[in-house]
Amino acid sequence: MNGIETRRPDSDESGACCLVGYGNPQRRDDGLGWYVVSNLARRLTTGGRVRCYLRRQLEPDLLDDLSGAGTVVLVDASAETIEGGWQWNRVLPRLDQVSYLSHLMAPGYFLALYGLLHGKTPRTWQVAIQGDDFEAGEGLSPSAEERALRVIAELAKLISKED
Repeated sequence: MNGIETRRPDSDESGACCLVGYGNPQRRDDGLGWYVVSNLARRLTTGGRVRCYLRRQLEPDLLDDLSGAGTVVLVDASAETIEGGWQWNRVLPRLDQVSYLSHLMAPGYFLALYGLLHGKTPRTWQVAIQGDDFEAGEGLSPSAEERALRVIAELAKLISKED
């Protein structure tokens, strides 16, 4: 699956709220972003405008999909130990975060490219969720799934407040 999108009616002029879950669901907990965003896409039933996307990684083709976004939330797994199991990080545009030796695009660099393409950047956050098992296979580890469910509840609350 290359991505999903859930469109809601326009609620205001501040632009869409875009949720992007990224990672590799065939590497167990690396699929945390997909798990969270796909669950939210199924649960969203209130008014407002929310678009949901699933990707293996942040890539330039997503920049057009996010056009008109007022808020972007990037959801990804982290191999780092995180106090509380997950955290919000504000993403700021950073053209100096280009990676020449990796296929991975840093969120700050991705946001900077968005700004160059669209002339402005949306409010952007990254939600990093601690994963425990990144071996080949499907399904989340029990502890990662528990953390993901807490993130889903928190994001659903925040989204419903904006609607």
